[in-house]
Amino acid sequence: MDTNSNPILKLAFFLSLILNIHSLYGADSISTNDILSGQSTIISASSVFEMGFFRPGSAQDYYLGIWRLKDTSRRSVWVANREIPVSLASELRITDGNLVLYNELKLPVWSTNLSSSNTTTRSVQAVLLDSGNLVINDKSSTSSIPLWQSFEFPSHAWLPGAKLGYNKTSETRKILTSWKSLEDPSPGLFSAQLDHTNNSVFIQWNRSTNYWTSGPWDGDLFSGIPEMRRNAENYYFTFVSNENESYITYTMTNTSTLINHFEIDVSGQLTQVNWRSDNGWTVFWSVPSQRCEVYRACGAYANCDSNEESLTPCQCLMGFEPNSPKDWELKDYSGGCYRKTRLQCGVSNSNTTVDRFLEMTDMSLPENMHSEEASNLGECESNCLRNCSCSGFSYGSLGCSIITGEILNLKQLVSGDSRQRTIHIRLANSEFRMRKEFQRWKLYALLFGSCSSLLLLVSFIYGEGKEQPSNKVWEMWNKNKAFELIDSASKEKFNEDEFMRCVRVGLLCVQDDPNDRPSMSNVMLMLGSETASLPSPRQPTFIVKRSLSSNPNNLSRSSSSNNLLTDTLYQG
Repeated sequence: MDTNSNPILKLAFFLSLILNIHSLYGADSISTNDILSGQSTIISASSVFEMGFFRPGSAQDYYLGIWRLKDTSRRSVWVANREIPVSLASELRITDGNLVLYNELKLPVWSTNLSSSNTTTRSVQAVLLDSGNLVINDKSSTSSIPLWQSFEFPSHAWLPGAKLGYNKTSETRKILTSWKSLEDPSPGLFSAQLDHTNNSVFIQWNRSTNYWTSGPWDGDLFSGIPEMRRNAENYYFTFVSNENESYITYTMTNTSTLINHFEIDVSGQLTQVNWRSDNGWTVFWSVPSQRCEVYRACGAYANCDSNEESLTPCQCLMGFEPNSPKDWELKDYSGGCYRKTRLQCGVSNSNTTVDRFLEMTDMSLPENMHSEEASNLGECESNCLRNCSCSGFSYGSLGCSIITGEILNLKQLVSGDSRQRTIHIRLANSEFRMRKEFQRWKLYALLFGSCSSLLLLVSFIYGEGKEQPSNKVWEMWNKNKAFELIDSASKEKFNEDEFMRCVRVGLLCVQDDPNDRPSMSNVMLMLGSETASLPSPRQPTFIVKRSLSSNPNNLSRSSSSNNLLTDTLYQG
């Protein structure tokens, strides 16, 4: 029967809906016939934790998670359906003794997977505890042991009272696994777990490579974390090892003023995060202490900046671009970068199109290096060029070492680091052409205090590496879209107003009439003052010339650059 045509049925339907929602708002449990859906949530008895549906960041999908009630951002400490997002029309209910999440099509996407042989749907209840632990109890049983608990299946966060350990009977582990990105809670590449063989905690990349360890437990603390002693007044750690299990757990000694926990971050660091109402979540402690010490933190063909103040720790090397710009925006750099231009394989040094090398100073030695016989730098370079698998080399007091395959774990070291080396990155010859004018204008910019945006502009004006200049900058300026000249991966480094000012000044600097070009002192004033009035540039004559001829060879040679570029471009 259609409820729309029957007011009594319609009233009954809405009353049941209201009563059902009321039973969950403010409640701490889900019982038979209860449904958790939409904006409804359950809250632990003392209003510490809340469970419901949330969207991480600007993501469109929803996840079932648990978060601190005071945290309006809903930073999750546990996620049920990490790999299968749902819509807000999804429902969480008890079915056959299990807590089951159904999507909008009423298909199950997540379940507690309990055997229903010893329980019935009527006797099962899911309760959110003040510890943040979601438990399933059998109300008909006298046992205090829950049938299931979320602490047994952690996601990325380690809450007080939860165990990080190994069950010797079932041979299962409680492992913390990072999110893939800030907006994607699906399992990432980094995980933290207990090594029950030597009673230590280690962090791992892709479940295969360990890159940090706590050192063994000495009865009071882990030998590799001496700062645990300084935090003894706030934390009490307990290590247990018996015939059934080995685990480490902790409690907070001052829960009234401290709100924090540990989690494995998307960066691959194990962090201790604190929450304050006036400042939200902040990182108090992390290991490894430097993010560049995380294994493959930036993926392939990227440089990790060891300066902890850097907002963009990972940068693609010259000649490379992010495999996924979207992931990089969300701080997931693990996908690394791809080479824009193919290399010339196995050619000799006499070939004019031979690959060349970008020299990078103050670098750490990357992975995949092996020694080669060479008496000087040139011979080491030749060895690399003859090897199709060689992507770079280093030559110094230790001799010649070449990099084969992908360039991984490359780090820009801080000044004075004893590990500093000079690395030569192999690139296609064409990658260097556009840099000729860049080098000349870099000198000019230093003379009159220009900004990095102007340098970028001039490299565009002078043709992006082609033999003749391009009209791209003028066209974009005319359309008020000059800011789009910057690739999406680099936009965050630039202030749009500053960049547009630099574009205007750059166009003024190349006006056909010398009287229309600003002097060096005026350029300094234009770039250094936000209030200085700037004239509007005219279309440069060389651009008009290009549009009148379909043959670039007909253009005047006077617009070409005579600057020289050595075979190695320096970057440091």
